Amino acid sequence: MFMRDDCAPMQTLTRLPILRRLGLLAVSAVMVACGGTDSPPPQEERLRDSPAAPPSAPAASSGTGILSGRMTLVGAPPAVQEIEVTKDQQVCGAHAIVKEDLLVGPRGGLENVVVSLAGVPAGGAANLPDVELHQKGCVFQPHVAVVAVGRPLPVFNDDGILHNIHTFSTINPRINKAQPKFKKRLEIQLDEPETIRVTCDAHPWMQSWIIVSDHPYVAVSDEEGYFRIDGVPAGIHRVRLWHETLGEQSQEVNVQAGQTTEIAVEFSQGS
Repeated sequence: MFMRDDCAPMQTLTRLPILRRLGLLAVSAVMVACGGTDSPPPQEERLRDSPAAPPSAPAASSGTGILSGRMTLVGAPPAVQEIEVTKDQQVCGAHAIVKEDLLVGPRGGLENVVVSLAGVPAGGAANLPDVELHQKGCVFQPHVAVVAVGRPLPVFNDDGILHNIHTFSTINPRINKAQPKFKKRLEIQLDEPETIRVTCDAHPWMQSWIIVSDHPYVAVSDEEGYFRIDGVPAGIHRVRLWHETLGEQSQEVNVQAGQTTEIAVEFSQGS
């Protein structure tokens, strides 16, 4: 195969086997050398000149974010109810004891709402902070305690009088242990996720709650109604909101990686 200097059409010789072997590669080379406009541009030219491909769909969310927010009570807060002390006046009657089943701050913040992710796989509960349950001033402190499954929960008698720890569980075995004044510390262990009411049989007004969790994505709102959960996996989650008196709500949230997602939830009496 030959090519004239003026890039005229090719002259085909009789060596057809060579042409067959060269095939389209030879044709493309000749047309490029001649500056022909009827043939398609080389591959790199076509890619460079073609419209940009549409962007691919964003990858699934990864990383973690923060879930925080505030719980409030709609309407006027209830009047504080003082409890009549009927036993161990020297200790229990040394200060006022109020009902803790519905505590509302001066700006409407709702205390002791348990905020947790629903439906997340079990695991990571070891990252929950350690907690202690105290019987002090004839009340349980804290009123709502979050404990990891399988982790011993220390229970302290700070009053120097007879107390008792009585759990009303339905999944975990029930516990009913006396704690006399000389037994300053004992431990209980709960191995299944559950929300458990706790009382002291020696002082019937004493009541608290233990939230046994198999994951770390749980918090309790403070005296102003605020809560915060760190290290939440990015993505869409169902959030469970539970209060011992006002019941339960849930809502969907979308936690963004590296960001703080805030929610504001209102509870109302009689809802």
